[in-house]
Amino acid sequence: LPLPPAGLALPTDALQAESLEERIQEELVALGLLEEAEKTGDGGREEEGEEDEVLAELKKKQAELRTVMEYNHKQKEVLLGLARSELRRQEIRQQLQDLDSTVMDSFKRFSQAKRSMSKKERDAIWRDMDDWQALCRRFVSCNQRN
Repeated sequence: LPLPPAGLALPTDALQAESLEERIQEELVALGLLEEAEKTGDGGREEEGEEDEVLAELKKKQAELRTVMEYNHKQKEVLLGLARSELRRQEIRQQLQDLDSTVMDSFKRFSQAKRSMSKKERDAIWRDMDDWQALCRRFVSCNQRN
């Protein structure tokens, strides 16, 4: 309360303002409009303490979440690498199947030919066989890395 001007005395009601406030707060608590913690003068401090606990728990959970996020990111990178190498293997496998059918077609033509094959045809078959062997080596080395 502000101090009264000099020479003026405080009315007795003003001196009892604090007890009046306490009685009003008690009445509000009794009516259920105010909680006990709010009634006490340190209610703000209690709420602040509860907020500190909530804040501390939030920070703890955020730290745990950061750890989980880092772990998930590392796992995602590992899985991405595995997926890329699997895609490479599938591409090589498809190329092998294509070359295999080409070599088989060439072999059928060679076995069914009534005439001897020309040098150009033989070279094409050997080239296909060399490509097939190179792809097989690539496929095997790709599998050994994983």
